[in-house]
Amino acid sequence: MQPIDAFLLTRQWRDGPDGIELVFWAWSAAGPLRIVITGQEAVCFIERDRAVAGLPPRTRRQAVALTTLAGAPVDALYFRQQRDLMTLREAIRGHGVPLHESDLKPVDRYLMERFIHGGLRVRGQARQRAGYLEFRNPTLTGVEVTPRLSVLSLDIESADLDGEIWSVALIAEGRQQVYVVGAAPPDTPTHVTFVPDEPALLRASMDWIRGCDPDLLIGWNLANFDLDLLEQRCRIHRLPFRIGRDNEAAQVLPPLADGQSRTARISGRIALDGIDCLKMATWSFESFELEAVARQLLGRGKLVEDGDRLAAIHRLYREDPIALAAYNLEDAQLVIDIFEHADLFAFLVQRARMTGLALDRPGGSVAAFDHLY
Repeated sequence: MQPIDAFLLTRQWRDGPDGIELVFWAWSAAGPLRIVITGQEAVCFIERDRAVAGLPPRTRRQAVALTTLAGAPVDALYFRQQRDLMTLREAIRGHGVPLHESDLKPVDRYLMERFIHGGLRVRGQARQRAGYLEFRNPTLTGVEVTPRLSVLSLDIESADLDGEIWSVALIAEGRQQVYVVGAAPPDTPTHVTFVPDEPALLRASMDWIRGCDPDLLIGWNLANFDLDLLEQRCRIHRLPFRIGRDNEAAQVLPPLADGQSRTARISGRIALDGIDCLKMATWSFESFELEAVARQLLGRGKLVEDGDRLAAIHRLYREDPIALAAYNLEDAQLVIDIFEHADLFAFLVQRARMTGLALDRPGGSVAAFDHLY
């Protein structure tokens, strides 16, 4: 194929029997791209005069023409799998033998060494898959690309923080849809669909997301609440949580440390939380609740007044499900309007182009320095 210019969306790695496999998803004008790089090695560096015992099997030590910042020559340690590097790093921790650059993820190192920040040029043979092009072991180089990313805003209403989901609102590219569990009342709007039970709600919502095929999923407290609860309810009903661009089930990963957010891993799509994105763009509010931010930025808020909103949602579900659908849909619309008002999409793309950070990476000042340096 002719070279394709693209923009990075997601990056993942995994250990395999033949080495490390890297998987990148990217936006392109030709459609989504899935890029698979196989047979990679993990690498870190050790000062040449340092001995290290207990190297994992199939580890290579090789002299390279590099030095530390202090000028000491180093050898490279090559590992068949990333977990071998991590095992060695833990084993010698505290023994006074530093392993330089041992904390870099394989996907990040691969991009750094090719000077790829956000945009990349892909050269190689492609196979047409269902909804995307797949490249295996192509040549990648860095280029300047300004993507036109498609967006879907998602919001759910539920019985409580971990209870049954009653409605799901979805807005994407001028289309809107709300699914509600229950019997349809008279004069139901065309964009509201009533379904018999929660499994039907989950299946319909996931079908709609896959049908719209967005690059970005946005919401408020998205991974910590909406996606996390959707995954939980799918698990309860034994439904695969498939909202990505291939057949792999999406995952919501727990936070790595106290005070951090959950992370959504969705094939080919990035989940962007409005709260995290505003903080990344240095916005500050007394309260980051959707109502407070919307009032301050947009001059309007939720369709239910302040007070016991959970009780109000219970009442609407019992007495006026059409009003519940409107409330649900307005929350999804508020998120879109906040992103556009604060110019968050352009900010995140430009940040990625300048620093190499992933679009959904919160913070990351040290990682950005590593990438640029």
